[in-house]
Amino acid sequence: MVVVVVVVVLFVLTQSHSLNETSARKRIFLKYRLPSNNDYTNLVPIFKYLLRLPDRLVQAAHFRPEVLRKVKAARDAAVKQIQKADDESKAEERAQEREKAKRTKRDQELNALDAKAQKKYLEKEREKEMKRGMKKQTTRA
Repeated sequence: MVVVVVVVVLFVLTQSHSLNETSARKRIFLKYRLPSNNDYTNLVPIFKYLLRLPDRLVQAAHFRPEVLRKVKAARDAAVKQIQKADDESKAEERAQEREKAKRTKRDQELNALDAKAQKKYLEKEREKEMKRGMKKQTTRA
């Protein structure tokens, strides 16, 4: 599997009007063959450098305002995507903790009861689950 990353550093937004504007655009190509053993330790430093390179070019080079806006928009979109993924993972962790707390509470309640009360508690629990299942079926139909 070959991954090709293309970063366009400078590009012309309007049609070319002179010979100088028709010259090749500056680009950076990164081609790397991914290892089959999923060991990305060699790729990480190169990739980190490549990610920092556009920011460095924006600071050092002189770009048109349109290009700067596009770079900023791309960076903002990446930040939003990372924040969204982080929020989703935190929400998933909170949901798992809630489920774990519910299970421990249920186990404590069951352990406190005698055999007859445990049987009755489990039977009520099954009935609730059946009612929920019936409710889901009626709302789907």
